[in-house]
Amino acid sequence: MLLPLLPVLGTVLQPMLNLLLAGHASSSTTAVKWLPANPYYDAGRLLTATMGNVRLLFGDVLDGGDWTSVFLPEGFVVPLLLGAAARPLAARPRARAPWHAGVVAVVALCTLLPCTYLSFLWNRVRYVWPFAGAWFVLIACFAREAGELARRSRLRLAHLGPVLGGCVVGALLTRLPVALRDLATSARAIDRQQVTLAEWVRANLPDDARVGVNDTGAIAYLGERSTFDVVGLTTEGEAPYWVAGPGARFEHYERLPPERRPTHFVVYPHWMACPPVLGRELTQATVTEQSILGGPTMVVHEARWDLIGSGDLPGAPPPGKLVDELDVADLDSEATHRYQLLEAWDHESVVLTLRGEEGTVADGARSNRRQEGFVLRGTAGVPGRLVIRAASDLPTSIEVRTGGAFVGRATIGAEGWTEATIELPAGATERALEIDVPGEEPPIAAAHYWLYE
Repeated sequence: MLLPLLPVLGTVLQPMLNLLLAGHASSSTTAVKWLPANPYYDAGRLLTATMGNVRLLFGDVLDGGDWTSVFLPEGFVVPLLLGAAARPLAARPRARAPWHAGVVAVVALCTLLPCTYLSFLWNRVRYVWPFAGAWFVLIACFAREAGELARRSRLRLAHLGPVLGGCVVGALLTRLPVALRDLATSARAIDRQQVTLAEWVRANLPDDARVGVNDTGAIAYLGERSTFDVVGLTTEGEAPYWVAGPGARFEHYERLPPERRPTHFVVYPHWMACPPVLGRELTQATVTEQSILGGPTMVVHEARWDLIGSGDLPGAPPPGKLVDELDVADLDSEATHRYQLLEAWDHESVVLTLRGEEGTVADGARSNRRQEGFVLRGTAGVPGRLVIRAASDLPTSIEVRTGGAFVGRATIGAEGWTEATIELPAGATERALEIDVPGEEPPIAAAHYWLYE
């Protein structure tokens, strides 16, 4: 009786291994790609994104649209939905079939699970195909029931069921030559780009090189060098910083011990989106006639770490002692200071750079901010000075409040970033600080807050 439950153990084996080896039951893929695990999706955003994916699933992916025309005939969703309707009819006359039908229904419904991903379109919609077996059972149910109905009708079309099933199989077979050509084109593209760069890494980088990658693939398998997965799928602990955006990754790299940082990067620059850590370009591989790669050009860079920590202090610190600071986009600092994400998005986490007479300074930031809320801890009853580092595309007036009470105003300029100082009265830091961009003023990119006494 318990033997049928044996496959269920497979569903708990992986979480148990994750918990044992990494300290958390969820996989890195869950942290990177699953919407409910993404801190930027509240209930409303989650529902909107999921329903958008459901519409894409039925309106395109399952219908042989733009994303699956290589594999599925146009209109494939029609017999699939008819099969879903026919499944209860096909199960009803048989003593054991309802249980089988239930399993098929569960597997088929699981096709909706990838709709809760940030995207399920990666690598030829690979997250959808595991459930395809149930689709064919549903289509067979439709063909059988349609054939049975035709057999009992006046027309007595006894062979309609096999004909309908054969039509679906024939339509799928028409896509086989296209799918094979796509497979060959994709394999050629991977060979010309990722395999080529992996061979270059093996031949040109020192044995102790640590290569940062955002598409592990051939670089890890064939490069024969240690890799650092900036996405976090194969390097433990990096996933939250990838999800949080480029600014968070830059701030995270500041905290990493030098021996853990990559010595080189082999990345798609638009994926990495963190120019201050990409040094001299060593080589690149460009493949344009393809649709499988993460981008047409993958580049090998020397890692650059001279800008790490360059934005830790104001350019002109005010008199007094630094008693606390909030480094915006640094996830640890944000958590410590109860920083409010509000309506933030991951793509609004950016790296700001300022080129001055004393060199270039870089700092992680969150852009498109109209309201900020956080806590800085000063000495009770002691006045202080709040230094704000922010940037804006146009001159912007911001207001500072504490506990809802107005305490100061500053102007953020449009060139580079501005470091403004606001005098805080005694007791101001005993309550949460609020930064507001009033009215029609343009939003700011907030980078750093320092408290001096």
